[in-house]
Amino acid sequence: MTAMLLMSFLVCDAMLVGYLWSMPVPSHREAFFGLIGGAGRPDSRDRQALLAYRVVLIIFIGILEVTASTVIPGHASMLELVEVRLAAFATLLVAGLADYIIFAHLVGRRGERAPNRVASSLRTRRLADHTNVTLEVVVVIATFIPLVLPAFFYGSIPEILPASGPAEWVPKSIRLVFGQSLVAVYLQGLVFILKSGMVRAASGLPAEHTEEHLKLKEESIRTYARMWDMFRVLIAATGVLDLRLLVRTVGQANLFSKIGFVFGMLIGATALVSFLGMMSRLSRLYQAIKVLTGRVYVARSMDWAHWHAGGLMYFNADDPALWLETPVGSKYSTSYTLNLGNPWSYPILLYLGALPVVLAWFLGVF
Repeated sequence: MTAMLLMSFLVCDAMLVGYLWSMPVPSHREAFFGLIGGAGRPDSRDRQALLAYRVVLIIFIGILEVTASTVIPGHASMLELVEVRLAAFATLLVAGLADYIIFAHLVGRRGERAPNRVASSLRTRRLADHTNVTLEVVVVIATFIPLVLPAFFYGSIPEILPASGPAEWVPKSIRLVFGQSLVAVYLQGLVFILKSGMVRAASGLPAEHTEEHLKLKEESIRTYARMWDMFRVLIAATGVLDLRLLVRTVGQANLFSKIGFVFGMLIGATALVSFLGMMSRLSRLYQAIKVLTGRVYVARSMDWAHWHAGGLMYFNADDPALWLETPVGSKYSTSYTLNLGNPWSYPILLYLGALPVVLAWFLGVF
């Protein structure tokens, strides 16, 4: 599990850097620091702001990597490496977003205010349309069996169990027995929330080429839904690693450690390859939307006054939507955010924000 977490954080670090790098000017070039109409005709001040933003981002990354390499002991265990990468990822995320928000505020540019002709979709997306019942049943069973069985046979589990490595044996504890399964349950909930949000997110449609735009957007949503389902299957598959509870000898612990490492790396590699494949498909879909309809993100004039922090935050108590498509994007797609004017957004933010705490607890930081 720790090997898989380490690989996951390294991959996420690379993806986060790429996203932060391209976020001010998405590839469809319809916004500049989240402000509609700014990217089409960047002037010298815009280019200077973008350069300054990226220089600061590079400095942040350099300081983080130097600090991370300094604090890691010479013979660090896999667990210690995961803890350092977790802290580095969280710091980079906060620092990168702060960098973006500051420069978005300094640019202070509002795009063209010419009224957009916008059509609304007559068809409401339902999560059920993007749900495979058989897959859901398999995922739920595979996720909860590793939690229920150890609870039922807790008294039969040895009092001493291998921890982060075959050479380290520690007393049986709730965290050691149930930690991995509880993290899997939490991650299943997190991925389900993200999938549900993207499926139900509100977005504008252009008055021209409405059918073409809607068809391609719906296909992108289906691709997103398949991607989240793939992640849920892989998370459920990690339940196999709970077989470590059957380990009784040092030899068995050594064997299981090697098998667990290979299995964890295999899951991580599968997730990475599948993710890149789906991102490539999304990129082609959004390029097709741009070519056929002229724009990927359709701004509703009523929303302009409610975007904040360079298009990262949206607050409109009069808008019933919980999730929305944002003007901020990357090379592959647009992004989604919560409507902070909707009271339901805060429980979701609390749940999503608990990820570092959950992982820190699992890793034994506290």
